[in-house]
Amino acid sequence: LVVLGKIMPVSYEGRPDAEEIVGDEIGRIVDTQRQLEQQFSQLMTARQDTKAPGAVGKVNRLMQLEQDISAVSGGLKGSNQFFSRSLKQSPLTSDNLEKIQADRAFVEQVVVEAQSELAASGTFLSLLQSVLSEREKKANLQQTILREEEGRKRIKQLHRLKLEVRKEKEVEIQNRNEMIAHLKDQLQEMKAKTNMEGKYVKKNAEVQVFQTQKHCSMSEQALREELEALKIKIDEEVRPTWRGST
Repeated sequence: LVVLGKIMPVSYEGRPDAEEIVGDEIGRIVDTQRQLEQQFSQLMTARQDTKAPGAVGKVNRLMQLEQDISAVSGGLKGSNQFFSRSLKQSPLTSDNLEKIQADRAFVEQVVVEAQSELAASGTFLSLLQSVLSEREKKANLQQTILREEEGRKRIKQLHRLKLEVRKEKEVEIQNRNEMIAHLKDQLQEMKAKTNMEGKYVKKNAEVQVFQTQKHCSMSEQALREELEALKIKIDEEVRPTWRGST
């Protein structure tokens, strides 16, 4: 257990200086980040001054400043990443404390049982059984994680498939709407054409009827004139005969 304590030290839980330890560590990170920010600001100002007209030795100075700015920028990026990681991995979080305590309790129990068995019978089968059991649990956990990953991949595939099907349906609906609009336009054109043709046929029929009536009227007038002429001729032929008989 002494060796175990060296390998896995006691967590900060219950220690009065736990928050102070973590706070000091985070404070050092923040101070370093502030120093890098001030240095970066000074380098940017120096670069602007070097670019000003009349500056001496601009090329070499600018090259050196660019190198310094790149280095400080990399340091700022690394500091931000380290700060974020430190906050996420803080030993004072409840998840980390529970995991550390559970692991310590498990190892302590396994070592005590193995020590008792070793003292009683000179064997350590319980230790081997515990190791095998943990391996089996780890394998099951890995299988669960793999199934979960496969499930997530399947969900992503189904989501992509759903988006593709939705896109295809939208395109199909758009094509149908365009076809419906085209057919409506054709229907309107056919109605307009049919209306114009109907008006033309009606007008033509009216003209033909008018012409037929006019022709019939003229024929009737000609027949009447011819009839009147025949009557006059008959009267002229009958009149002398009537006078002779008188």
